[in-house]
Amino acid sequence: MNPPRIAVWLLRGLLAAPQRDWVEGDLAEEFAIRQSRAWYWRQVVWSAVPLVRMQARAANWEASLLAVFVAAAGPVLLLDGFWSLILSQVPLKAGVARGMDYLAAGLWLAGVAGALAGFACRGRRAIFLAPLAVLFALLALGAITGVTPFWYRALITATLGAGVAAGAAMPEGEKR
Repeated sequence: MNPPRIAVWLLRGLLAAPQRDWVEGDLAEEFAIRQSRAWYWRQVVWSAVPLVRMQARAANWEASLLAVFVAAAGPVLLLDGFWSLILSQVPLKAGVARGMDYLAAGLWLAGVAGALAGFACRGRRAIFLAPLAVLFALLALGAITGVTPFWYRALITATLGAGVAAGAAMPEGEKR
């Protein structure tokens, strides 16, 4: 009898390589003796929070959160500040509505900043940071003064989250 496959996948997703082998090996030995799928699930579920906490301590989450926060808030606030500067310099020639060039610049900045933040955090379970990037982007979009439609906010947050996930998925270079 084998351990529950989904529980094994969950356990593998929560742990880094060295700890994963040790914990998975210990649970496999105990499972061979007990032969209880419920026991295995109970061990994985009760271990999930301490395992995530242990990984967070080992991964230097402060630097990761800072990178994602800067990537989320930076492009949005930078573009809004630039647009406000343009409006203050040329008040009669520029309207409050933003054009497609503003959208293109925002999407490009959000994608690049997100990918850079994800790349900087890769190997540290950065895939969990993508939802935080979306949250930070929504907070930054709420702080800007300009009129932005819902679809603009949705595209920016989706691009940022995808950028963080893509950057985190990039393979690490060879270690020498």
